[in-house]
Amino acid sequence: MGITAPLRHLHHLVFELSVLAFLGCVLGHPGEVAADEPTIMRVRSTDSTITTLIGLAATRSLTFRTLVSLIQASDGMVYVEPGECGHGTRACLKLWMQSTGSTRFLRVVVSRRRGGSDMEFLGSIGHELQHTVEALSEPGTVNSLGVFNYFSRTATYGSNRFETVEAIHAGDAVRQELGELRAR
Repeated sequence: MGITAPLRHLHHLVFELSVLAFLGCVLGHPGEVAADEPTIMRVRSTDSTITTLIGLAATRSLTFRTLVSLIQASDGMVYVEPGECGHGTRACLKLWMQSTGSTRFLRVVVSRRRGGSDMEFLGSIGHELQHTVEALSEPGTVNSLGVFNYFSRTATYGSNRFETVEAIHAGDAVRQELGELRAR
């Protein structure tokens, strides 16, 4: 176990505190929105099972809910769709982005064929939602090349994919939070 476990816990704690501080700022000063305007869901799917599971995770996992809230507060629209990533992973943020007006569109692809529990499935989605938050954090990232360049600067590259420590921690946190609820 050594020093790795305490460092991972510390990184996870710092991540959660920074997200909570950000949410406090965003939710503490809401913009002027008419009460009768419908809320646009910025994390969505055309697959009803995925939509249901996203809703479930958002109610049962603080980390997942925080990621969805961060995306809700952004100009991004994230589609989580069934499919294969092509490099041996269960889920991936496609290095694709389109902008229309003031909205940036991103795609997360996730496979149910790889087996595992709903908790594992949702942890994978949480991991990829963290990547979308990262990509959306830079306003100048408005197209596919911008997403590629962003992750080239901020992420490690290996096994034909980009990775960030924050996304690993987010996925682990979602799995842990959903696992703790199941254990009760």
